Amino acid sequence: MRRTRFQQGSLQIVKRAGGRKAWEYRWYELQADGSRTRRNLMVGSLEQYPNETAAQKAVAALRADINTENPRTSLTPISVQTLVEHYQEKELGPDCTKTRKTQVTYVGYFRKWILPRWGSYHVTEVKAVAVEQWLRSLKYANGSKAKARNIMSAVFNHAVRWEWLDVNPIRMVRQSAKRTRMAIVLSIEQIAALLRILKEPTRTMVFLAVFTGLRVGELLV
Repeated sequence: MRRTRFQQGSLQIVKRAGGRKAWEYRWYELQADGSRTRRNLMVGSLEQYPNETAAQKAVAALRADINTENPRTSLTPISVQTLVEHYQEKELGPDCTKTRKTQVTYVGYFRKWILPRWGSYHVTEVKAVAVEQWLRSLKYANGSKAKARNIMSAVFNHAVRWEWLDVNPIRMVRQSAKRTRMAIVLSIEQIAALLRILKEPTRTMVFLAVFTGLRVGELLV
């Protein structure tokens, strides 16, 4: 089913030929390939609409037409690549409340795990069973695979919030984070001895793993 995203657009004062100022209405259309195209339309002059309130009233009908009657705004499914880029812009941007480490982890999983496998898919083509089978095929620890599932779910929640999907299919993906074998815990002396004999870049990777708790999959992003 196609989804139509209602958008408010924006009003700007622009200078027309001859130096006269006028109100211009701007909005974006999402294309079938996931790209966005900016559109604009002249509303009227400052003489006709001396303030923004008057211009907003004049553009109300136009806004409704753009969102409900103009077939160009009936959105076809966007790609996972576009969804991830939109998520990064909105959720990992300057106002992001996540720590820097978390942001780096998310971007690493996008680049190494999610986009290579799912980037070219439309969001409506991603199914829970297929994602579950993909995770099972990966030769990584359950904790890393569960992290990938959780990050992917956050991205698809973003799609639901922006009305590009009705439901988040990743919520139905089953992936345990439980260890499949007991961890071997090294003593401080053993760690120091190991670091002395390792060469770069392996030494730095082991050092980071010991003191930050990063998984192998996260160290390699």
